[in-house]
Amino acid sequence: METNNKISEIIQKNFISKISYFSKYNSEIKISENSDFMRVDSMLPSDTFNICVLKNKNSLEKVEVFQEITEYFNKKSFPAAVWLWNDNCASKERMEESGFGLSEIEKGMYIDTCKIKEKDLKYEGFTIEKVSSGKQMEDFSKVIASIFGETEEAHYVKRQYDILGQKKIYTDTEMTFFVGYFDGTPVSCGTVYVTEESTGIYDVAVKEDCRKKGFGSAMFAHLMGEAKKNNTKYCILQASSDGAGIYRKMGFTDVCDIDVYENRDFL
Repeated sequence: METNNKISEIIQKNFISKISYFSKYNSEIKISENSDFMRVDSMLPSDTFNICVLKNKNSLEKVEVFQEITEYFNKKSFPAAVWLWNDNCASKERMEESGFGLSEIEKGMYIDTCKIKEKDLKYEGFTIEKVSSGKQMEDFSKVIASIFGETEEAHYVKRQYDILGQKKIYTDTEMTFFVGYFDGTPVSCGTVYVTEESTGIYDVAVKEDCRKKGFGSAMFAHLMGEAKKNNTKYCILQASSDGAGIYRKMGFTDVCDIDVYENRDFL
């Protein structure tokens, strides 16, 4: 039986691998990694893609590490997010002094893949397709960007996924993209990302005018089915505090808190 700390590490490894994965298809993305942190610079002013993950909370006590993770994007005037696993209260004040305010606390969650009970939620006129073409990838980018509304972030999110679509990222097997269609119109999306130990569920989104119709639940159930097919030991995700209750009902267990700090307000 794995300890919570071990599963927390597995969740972190999956997330780190996923956020750096895009650099395989977009050479403009800059990756910096050492024993203390992983940093992804998308070269776009987007905190969806500019991410720094602190691997060890004790590393934050090192002055040079703290300065590196907080000053890099501030100097570029780029919005970014710093993800701290199992953070402690002492770092909150230090992060805020450097312009990174606490944006949200995510719950790291998991379920043994063998315990997943597959559900095929069907709604008339609704289908889910695995992305296998440029057109489907474009539909994915429209849905994922739509959750940011009419903002600059929406523009850069769509731009990044459009670039990845042009590079045919959807032909690889590590990350699989899905789009939900209602009467032929893209209304929801989601991805699964596979490592040796785990399958991560990410990017579950539904267009605002199509919510509360079951399309998000159907997409999530489909992604859980995909995780079961992948036959990794764990299916993992990061959930907002508000959304965690839904996943607990589906068999997921909390194992860690992840504090997400952003500098957008500072900039």
